[in-house]
Amino acid sequence: MLSNPPYGKSWKTDADKLGGKKEILDSRFNAYLEGGELMPMIPRTSDGQLLFLLNNVAKMKKDTPICAPG
Repeated sequence: MLSNPPYGKSWKTDADKLGGKKEILDSRFNAYLEGGELMPMIPRTSDGQLLFLLNNVAKMKKDTPICAPG
């Protein structure tokens, strides 16, 4: 997947509109450890490019020959 993230872009204004970082429950920004434990992956509000890339990763297919489990 090719992307051109918005480097140097803060998303603090957007986080504030959503109720703050702690209130964001979007499944695109969650990862699960082997034991099933939830690990939130929401970056700092000053790191808009990482948020952009995490959104792209969430859209990638997981069950392909390249990403097949095992």
